[in-house]
Amino acid sequence: MSQCPACNRTVAEADRYCPACGAAVLPSSQMATRATPATEPSPTPRSPTPSPTGERQHIPGTILAGRYRIIERVGHGGMGEVFRAEDLRIGQVVALKFIRHAHERGPVSLELFLNEVRLARQIGHPNVCRVYDIGEADGTPFLSMEFIDGEDLASLLRRIRRLPPDKATEIAREICAGLAAIHDCDVLHRDLKPANVMIDGRGRVRITDFGLAAMQSELGDHRVIVGTPAYMSPEVREGGEATPRSDLYSLGLVLYETYTGGTPEEALAATGQRPPRPDGSHRPRARNRVLDPEVAKVIGRCLESDPSRRPASALDVAAALPGGDAITAALAAGRTLEPELLAAAGARQRAMRPVTGRLCITALVLGLAAVLTVAPHTRLVSGMHMKEPPAAMQTRARLMLQGLGFAEPVDAADGYVYDQAVVDRVAASDSSRDRW
Repeated sequence: MSQCPACNRTVAEADRYCPACGAAVLPSSQMATRATPATEPSPTPRSPTPSPTGERQHIPGTILAGRYRIIERVGHGGMGEVFRAEDLRIGQVVALKFIRHAHERGPVSLELFLNEVRLARQIGHPNVCRVYDIGEADGTPFLSMEFIDGEDLASLLRRIRRLPPDKATEIAREICAGLAAIHDCDVLHRDLKPANVMIDGRGRVRITDFGLAAMQSELGDHRVIVGTPAYMSPEVREGGEATPRSDLYSLGLVLYETYTGGTPEEALAATGQRPPRPDGSHRPRARNRVLDPEVAKVIGRCLESDPSRRPASALDVAAALPGGDAITAALAAGRTLEPELLAAAGARQRAMRPVTGRLCITALVLGLAAVLTVAPHTRLVSGMHMKEPPAAMQTRARLMLQGLGFAEPVDAADGYVYDQAVVDRVAASDSSRDRW
């Protein structure tokens, strides 16, 4: 076993990258060869120098770029750190993201930030974290973005193991809606994982971290492998072309963790891409006995090793979840309901059999006939014996108006008003058939 130098997690010997933060990990054998021999004198200890993005420099109260007052550090990983800060110019709380060791990366870190801002600004959706601008403090670039008061899905699952089915489906739909909005802008996220899915205080989803995102139309050298290895699709891991269906593979792993509390390795074992566990605990329904078969099916489709066998889009994944349909998924993603989408949604609806339709029409006709037959015998007015028919009473009313000097009315309306007190008294004191 090896240890991640960034987050100090224990990593399997065969893994070259940390599955949690994506940092490169040296095998334990190489780490041993790099250790200082016991015979060599220990180097002279030096006083620690604060990192350009270290907590010692950005302590609470520090003002950056004359605009942002640091409140606290809220997150960190192998690539960077995130601080909660107050924007003094507009009086709102924002998040500031710094790349670790930016001084060593040089222009590369600035280019990463510029790319993240450029791509994230194209996406406007409630389930995608908004990125505002790029700034610089003491030569260190940083991003200002929407502050999400909550926790990421990875830490939430570590805390409660797995979500209730209804809540898991709600979160899954919002992830699909955000990912569909990203793909509609021709952007590939390329690093979708629970750690990059934030859940705010009201339980709503935000997809974050576009540091590795790219425009699909601008992808050049497909041999460049980026992302967190544990969530990479097989084609990307082997240096192939990244497509929206590569993000759907990562989405399948995220859904597996959300519904079952399992790990990506267990999800791959459940689909036959890794050796299965002897006790069968890797299977989704073995991890969660109440898992809906539809959920297990859509997760399996997302994790197909052949990209062409995966769902065509994140909207298709949302529509395949329990209680979902293509129209609802499209509305959640903020898409316009095009005629082709409506026709496709209608085509997927199961048609009623002719026999069932005829039975329903027959039942409707018989029901209407019964109502028309029984209604006259159930109305109070029909059961009362009036001295004059309604037409005669209308004539008397018209003559009375003429006698009082009113002209012939242009409009007329007639009806009955019940004296409810009399009706209640008769109903309580008289039970004879001719009581009305």
